[in-house]
Amino acid sequence: MLVTYEGFLSAVTKICASGEDLKHPLVSSGYGGFTNFPPPNLVAGTRDMLLSDVACTRLKLREAGVTVSLHVYDGMSHAGYLLIPDSPEGLNVFNARKSFVDVYLDE
Repeated sequence: MLVTYEGFLSAVTKICASGEDLKHPLVSSGYGGFTNFPPPNLVAGTRDMLLSDVACTRLKLREAGVTVSLHVYDGMSHAGYLLIPDSPEGLNVFNARKSFVDVYLDE
């Protein structure tokens, strides 16, 4: 199945936005500001259709002075680590997230 923004993703986006402007920061964080944002842990794959969005979000976070962690996994699709959680990539994602939370939960 070929997914395009004009097709499936457009419909899903409009449903999730529930009538809000698609450029509203709560609908698409890329249109918002990240000042005083908590440190996020971003995960993407080289076959992730949202990889460029994740990279742009990381850049905006860094420009706002936010500490951000980004892990990009070779050959992984969007949220691919959730499909096979005990795969090497899945285990790596969950271990990295645990370490990340351990560091920032105490702040």
